[in-house]
Amino acid sequence: MTKLNFPLVVKPSDRSAGRGVKKVNNINELKQAFKEAKEISNNKIVLIEEVLSGQQFSIETISSNKKHQIIAITEEFFREGVNEGDYLETQHLIPARIDEISKEMIQTEIFKILDAFDVKFGASHIELKFKNNKIKIIEVASRMGGLRNTMVRDAYDTDYNKLLLDSSLKKNIFLENQTVKFNSIAKFIYTKNDYEVYKNIKANYNSLITDDFVNANDSTNFSYASNLLDSKGFYYIKIPLRQDPDTLLKD
Repeated sequence: MTKLNFPLVVKPSDRSAGRGVKKVNNINELKQAFKEAKEISNNKIVLIEEVLSGQQFSIETISSNKKHQIIAITEEFFREGVNEGDYLETQHLIPARIDEISKEMIQTEIFKILDAFDVKFGASHIELKFKNNKIKIIEVASRMGGLRNTMVRDAYDTDYNKLLLDSSLKKNIFLENQTVKFNSIAKFIYTKNDYEVYKNIKANYNSLITDDFVNANDSTNFSYASNLLDSKGFYYIKIPLRQDPDTLLKD
């Protein structure tokens, strides 16, 4: 019998938006999380994985005729201090704040993965942990990441949707000298505090908000959120490069 080294992460194999993802610390928590993940899984397959340490990033790519290009590297942020086993995404930043050597390491590894899966065309969304120059892959999806088309537009003035269409039509795609024009942030609203932050940004930095899809008001009853689908909306902020992103990343 295989020995289980806790903590572990349990999740359904075919869901997204953090649905059914739980960190477990003992066999009883594992059994319960397994049952819940299986119930919401379409194919009834549950994944049990090791807990990875490091900073989390997602990589957005486009492939055409087996030629791969990285469109963006996203720095991802998660809820803290609510539930130790929680993996709820709270906000994203493009471009991620990493050095050129780290970018090259990530690109090399990502292209190997795309080749290993024989990806020929289309967008891919790959999530990973990066720590001490080591890369550990969390998951690979043959699709564009959520919210990324707008963030890529705001950060690079690049039309990710058109690239995906051109790839589907088997056109050759060449992105040369892609230049960062702005920092792009996407923020989710789960709590009353998140909503107050949104109102403050809208009141004081309204010109920086490029799109918002917020379904909340002062009388909204905010309940505990367990995944992205529980959010009360999201919005995008485009920040000049001279401004420190932390001024709007921090709540």
